[in-house]
Amino acid sequence: MKTLILEIEDDAYQQVMNFLSLVPKCHILDFDDDVSSDEMAIIEKSHQDIERGNYSDFVEFVS
Repeated sequence: MKTLILEIEDDAYQQVMNFLSLVPKCHILDFDDDVSSDEMAIIEKSHQDIERGNYSDFVEFVS
């Protein structure tokens, strides 16, 4: 299983959620849902890594 963390503009939120709901075997973790402490720790670590410029745990994208 892979984890995808998205930060999107408010006006795109519903369109993205509609699209993701069509993806089979996709678990959507929405901040409006209850987030476990383990899940929150993963999210916080990801934010910290990004702020430090450490992308080693992330997939590299080809542009």
